[in-house]
Amino acid sequence: MKHTTLPLVAKALGEKYDIQVQISGDQAYTNGRIINLPSLPDSKEAALLARGYIDHESAHIRFTDFSVKSSTSMLKCLTNILEDIRIEKMMGAKYPGCRSNLKDLAEHLKQQGSFTPSLQDPPQTLLAWLCARGRLTLNQDFSDILAMTSSTVNAFLGTGYKKLLDLTERIPNLVSTRDSQSMAEEILRLIRDEKQQQEQEQVLNSSTSLAGKKYTTMIRVAGDPWSGYSTFRGEPRLAEELGRQDIGIRYLDEEKFYDQNERM
Repeated sequence: MKHTTLPLVAKALGEKYDIQVQISGDQAYTNGRIINLPSLPDSKEAALLARGYIDHESAHIRFTDFSVKSSTSMLKCLTNILEDIRIEKMMGAKYPGCRSNLKDLAEHLKQQGSFTPSLQDPPQTLLAWLCARGRLTLNQDFSDILAMTSSTVNAFLGTGYKKLLDLTERIPNLVSTRDSQSMAEEILRLIRDEKQQQEQEQVLNSSTSLAGKKYTTMIRVAGDPWSGYSTFRGEPRLAEELGRQDIGIRYLDEEKFYDQNERM
């Protein structure tokens, strides 16, 4: 595919007649007016890459709302992954040839290692997992990336992993850029909630009689942040004394366990 034909293809697919196509650097992207393509190799792969990149970036121009902004880099990454999947699905539905081009591009980039994360970096692994899970909904073969990342994400999120699975079942239902961002925000809240819960459990295990020992009798204590509960739960002597009598104590933070009108 000659470079001089790229603007014509981009204009037709993007349904805008003022689109410019430029070739520079090593990234493909668009701001809604200009499509930048990376420098393409002088090989048989050039046509595959050009078609895939043009179809992907033209899909952004056609279907992405560029007024939707992200407040953090992590939110932007999550939104972009979900939005990529959404717009490729819509582009493929309208143009079956584009579906094939996008699938070929994704497979090529996967083989080049573009979707393979460092498993020692849980947030990066989570992004790769989300990308793989979403691309499977496009009938792109990312089962190997999903298998590679699942155990790391499971360990990272703990009980939140099942919630993430349930949440991402809705990926095929995304219909707008705002939807993509809203799901990204839900994922971030899930991560924050699960990490907070894990931190609370670590504190609980290190400061109460639950650390590594099973007791014949367990006492559950619930309180709210307006009582003296936070200070009370950090007092180890009570747990030690109860432990001598084979009694354990567990502190609960969930609101369902206490009555606001009868605070401790």
